[in-house]
Amino acid sequence: MNYANVPKSQLKEEKKFQLNTEGLKLNLDWRTWKFTNKMYGYILVLGVCGIIYIANVHYAEKNVRRINKLQKEVEILRTDYTNMKATLILQGKRSVIRQKVSSFGLIENEKPVYKVVKSND
Repeated sequence: MNYANVPKSQLKEEKKFQLNTEGLKLNLDWRTWKFTNKMYGYILVLGVCGIIYIANVHYAEKNVRRINKLQKEVEILRTDYTNMKATLILQGKRSVIRQKVSSFGLIENEKPVYKVVKSND
């Protein structure tokens, strides 16, 4: 636009709406490309480290869930073991055994057990 014949008041109003594009130009010379090419290696290393970190977090969470599940199972098995042990100790008492075998006609021997020894004569 030719600003030679435009009054100053109109020129000031028109300039308010113009966009200054001088600062928006990209300066892509060889130094900029050299810097960005150097940064590709760092970006790649950071990306790989990030992926490894995320994978490690998933692995740790999976292990924690598995450990919690196994702890619940171990607790159930422990209670079963203690119940079974108490039952077996109770059933192994002499009085309980005497009651169970009395139905077969067996009685407890009142005499002490003696040992038979063979002599070499």
